[in-house]
Amino acid sequence: MEFNHFLIALTTDWVALMSGIASVILAIIGVAKKWERVPPWVFWWTAIICFFVSSIRVWTTEHRTRLAAELKNTPNLLGDIEFASVFPKDLQTDADTVVLLFARIVNDGAPSFADVKEIKIILRDGRELQLVSIGVPANGVSPQSEPGKPGPYFPARDYLPIKALSQPIPTGGAVLGWTWGLAEGATKDEVNDPATMVILAFTDIKGKYYESRKSLSDAKVRVIDSNSLQSSNP
Repeated sequence: MEFNHFLIALTTDWVALMSGIASVILAIIGVAKKWERVPPWVFWWTAIICFFVSSIRVWTTEHRTRLAAELKNTPNLLGDIEFASVFPKDLQTDADTVVLLFARIVNDGAPSFADVKEIKIILRDGRELQLVSIGVPANGVSPQSEPGKPGPYFPARDYLPIKALSQPIPTGGAVLGWTWGLAEGATKDEVNDPATMVILAFTDIKGKYYESRKSLSDAKVRVIDSNSLQSSNP
């Protein structure tokens, strides 16, 4: 609020208080004390009190209006890791492990992109590993957990770090997709533990940081129909 607008609002509210409730109170006191007229000191103290009350009321109103405007224009994202799949990078050596996530990012604030920053895991022994980014083949991925046994198909168009930046998530809407990373130096048995915590980190259009956390015991594995990966706006 500009200063001249503040003065106008303050003056308007102060006059309303002085001519309203303050006048009624002074009239009641005057009748009770049988004043012929209100003493000057009573008038000026009333004016000062009304001035401070008006200042607080005008500031509170402006503050609430500003907060409401900020809230209306602020994204509020919420991530949910719906399932995680763990498999070795090399079925022969099992020296590094791939973690693939299917996640949903919901927005109940102002429209916003979601910028997926990283995937981290925390192992049972307390080690925290930041997963190394893996490229996405143009034809998508169908990871094998066992030799000769392909897993679910994940199309490239539903790669979450790209999909969540392709268009804003509308208010009340959601974006669904998959992402993956490599846990270097961690075997499948070390990673594929119910106690392993998976963390998906992302930011909104204003740079606010979010994390979605889920243990592997809570991240259910299920087959995904690629049609279910499209953006939604419930």
